[in-house]
Amino acid sequence: NMLKHLKLIESETKRCGDIVKGLLDFSRKGQDGFEQKHLHEILLDTFELLAHTMKIKDIHFISDLSAKQDFIFCSPNQMKQAFLAILVNATEAVAGNGEITVRTMNPDDEKIRIEFTDNGLGIAPEDIPHIFEPFFSTKEKSSGIGLGLSIVHGLVQSHQGKIEVKSERGIETIIAINLPLITTKL
Repeated sequence: NMLKHLKLIESETKRCGDIVKGLLDFSRKGQDGFEQKHLHEILLDTFELLAHTMKIKDIHFISDLSAKQDFIFCSPNQMKQAFLAILVNATEAVAGNGEITVRTMNPDDEKIRIEFTDNGLGIAPEDIPHIFEPFFSTKEKSSGIGLGLSIVHGLVQSHQGKIEVKSERGIETIIAINLPLITTKL
């Protein structure tokens, strides 16, 4: 039994290490390592990394990937890091009856929009303008945002995307990312 616990601790430690390693993998800046990729595939890979955490924390996770077009030019690795950071923040913000939803849609023929919604603590209105600043954290006020979002902001910008945040204290937080699609106009 002890051994089982140790094995679990070991695998959890390794998994956390992988997540951290993923988040620190920023040496490849710029358009290096960019390729054409289906965004939904990247999202599904990211969900897999967090499935275990969600289960342990008893978070209700819903994904509704209904964008018809999801082909983008990106660094899959960097995108995964960005999505991971957003979802890790969300898992830290929700408490009992936690719910996290990820939706995709095409607002027009040239964009895909990904919305991450959680029913966690929310972000105070006065904090929203600052959440993309490096090391701005409301952790002591327990709303769980650290370096993560400034990195996400940088990554979304390097992918010619836009990121928006809407939040209502104690109700929900929505982080939305719009990215340009590869449009094959003939």
